[in-house]
Amino acid sequence: MDAGKLTIAGQHTHVYDMDNGDRVETAQDALPDCHCAGRTWWVHSVRGAAGEKPDRDVRMVIDVNGYISVAEEIDRREKVEVVYTPPRVVIPDKLPVQAIGSAAFEQEIHMVVHPLGDRSRVKVSGTATNAIRYVGDEQITTAAGTFTARRLSSTLTANLGTAKSVDTTEQWWADGIGLVFEQSREVTHALGLKVRDNSATMALRSYEAGK
Repeated sequence: MDAGKLTIAGQHTHVYDMDNGDRVETAQDALPDCHCAGRTWWVHSVRGAAGEKPDRDVRMVIDVNGYISVAEEIDRREKVEVVYTPPRVVIPDKLPVQAIGSAAFEQEIHMVVHPLGDRSRVKVSGTATNAIRYVGDEQITTAAGTFTARRLSSTLTANLGTAKSVDTTEQWWADGIGLVFEQSREVTHALGLKVRDNSATMALRSYEAGK
C-alpha cells in the first residue's frame, strides 16, 4: 500500500450496519476521471429501507491542493443545509505520518447553516477548525471482510454564535473501497449548557462495484 495517496473508491454503493441497528446505504455519482483540482461528485445516503429518498446528500470536491473535501451537505433529518468555505478536507492528498502532540493537518473554515431548501436565510454561521491526523495502517474486520485500512482521526471544532460543537471521528479507509469503519461523537453546547451529545458506530456490511 502506497503511504501517500489514498485511491478514490471505484464502488458506487456501500451498505453499513450501525450500532443502534439501523442500516445506512450510500451511493455516489460517477467519480471524476482524474484526481484533479475542481472535480466534484455527490454521495447520497439513505438511513433505513433501501429505495427510500436519500436523507443526506454530500457534494464532494477535489480542492486546489488535491485534497478530497466536502463542499456542502444537505441533511433532511436535521432539516439543514451546510456550506463550507473553503471545502472541509476529509482526506489529505498525501497522508502525513503520525504527529505526536499536534494535528498532522489543520485548516480554518467558515460554516454557514441554512434552513432546508432556503439558502436565502441563515440559521447560524461561524468559524471552525478542522484537524486530521493519520494514525497509521491497521487491520480491521467487518461483515464485508478483513481490510488493511488507513486510520484517520479527525476533530471539527466549530464556534457558531452562541453554540459551540466538537465533532470527533475515527475513520478507517481502504484503498479502492472507501470507508469501512467509523466511530463518531458530536457534542454541542449552547450558552454554556450541553444540548447535544450523540455518538455512533458504523461498519461496512457490503459494497458493490461501479460500472
